[in-house]
Amino acid sequence: MSRQTRDWPIMPQQINAILISQLRQLRARSRYLRMNDPYASSFAGMKTRNIVGHMGVTMQAKVKQQRGDKLNEKLNKELEQAWTTWCLPKYCSVKKDMGFAAMQQFLQAQTPTDGEFFVQRVVDKANPFGMSLRIVDPDQLDAGYNSQIPLPNGNIIVMGVELDPELAPVAYHFFKPNLFYGASQPRERIRVPASDVIHYFVPWFVNQIRGIPEMAPSAYRLNMVSGYEDAEAQAARLGATKAGFFYNEKGETEYTGEKDKLDQNSFIDEVEPGQFDILPTGWKMQTYDPQHPNAAYAVFMKTALRAVSAGFGVDYPTLANDLESVNLSSMRGGMMETRDGYRIGQQNFIQHFICRVFSWWLEAVDLKGAVTLGKVTRDVVEESIVWTPRRWGYIDPMKDVQADILANDNGLGTLTNSLAEKGMDFEETIDQIAYQQQYIKAKGVKLGADLKGDSAGNGVVEEDDGETASSGQQDGGNKSGAKGGS
Repeated sequence: MSRQTRDWPIMPQQINAILISQLRQLRARSRYLRMNDPYASSFAGMKTRNIVGHMGVTMQAKVKQQRGDKLNEKLNKELEQAWTTWCLPKYCSVKKDMGFAAMQQFLQAQTPTDGEFFVQRVVDKANPFGMSLRIVDPDQLDAGYNSQIPLPNGNIIVMGVELDPELAPVAYHFFKPNLFYGASQPRERIRVPASDVIHYFVPWFVNQIRGIPEMAPSAYRLNMVSGYEDAEAQAARLGATKAGFFYNEKGETEYTGEKDKLDQNSFIDEVEPGQFDILPTGWKMQTYDPQHPNAAYAVFMKTALRAVSAGFGVDYPTLANDLESVNLSSMRGGMMETRDGYRIGQQNFIQHFICRVFSWWLEAVDLKGAVTLGKVTRDVVEESIVWTPRRWGYIDPMKDVQADILANDNGLGTLTNSLAEKGMDFEETIDQIAYQQQYIKAKGVKLGADLKGDSAGNGVVEEDDGETASSGQQDGGNKSGAKGGS
């Protein structure tokens, strides 16, 4: 160990021991940054927009008939309609204040500041679907509530989470909600079984019990950058006022001229545009003109925010809204790397939150009789659901579309995968194309290449020509569909 590395820890510390003493401070500082720092707020918005999107994770039922490979259209339609209705605010939320898509957006925005979220299942007999959801503030699970001595049932409690001998969650000991609680006020705890709670977080270490705020690695640096930016703004504001000082070269402390009407209290402290005035004899003025922001301001901010972006796991140009020196190639590289991170977040979110909620919902509607499953088991239904998260548009549309066509034509890809990357479903797209072609044929309209092939050049459509064109379009659509399904 050298003098330069003396403050660098060399003794590993168990992650839960660190969180017991620091989790609440980390969460408080991260929440403060989100409310007061534009870059922290931007990061939370990026997570919401890119992992969940404006529609949330969408559901499509693909349950097959018990015999053969054909889809059970009746059951699938019933499931999709019931799920869509339940996602409305009046059924989904206990408070009836947000739908399921809005709830997903809200929860994703919490992970940068809290590192975790809690959602509780509430059985509601008055609800036509039998259940709704309650969001629980992570502050209601006391990180200081720990039991070193096992409970009578052999379980232990770590940061409010009751664990069995295998460290699997058994229950959560939440405080009762209190909007005006203070540090000195006693608070009552409620034990909620783990089967009724979704505790979502991405673990960083083995046996980690609570989530770490995603802002933690960059929070200190971001707070320092925020302070520096405020100081530069204050200095620039002072510089813009063109302040100054009066001084006397002879060292006199007051004006003593008998005939001059000016006295010590006559110094000019307010001016107007175009004003010229007279100072007392022997006194001069020294201006105060700080040059801020200085020349290194932009370079420093860019360097600091690049490090912050790396800690957040997002690309710098988007976080800082700085496209000044970005070209298409560099933007593509940064966005593709960031989107890979978003895809990981989407997969975790779907597996550990969306699927759990759907399992609860399916059990509730089955018992309530809101959906008729018949002989199909819940497990079969859950395994037959396709969840589609938000997808992104092309970065360079022409080149990206050409690459998709080339890959599909040479057997290196499928239309199904190309559409999935855009968040579109193959079957639904083909159905829409078929409907579109039938509607165009019925109206006798030519579009696209068919207009260019009209020898008259006037856009007038004859009946026979319209049928031929429609037939050609129909064949082209079928060929495309066959190729995509291969």
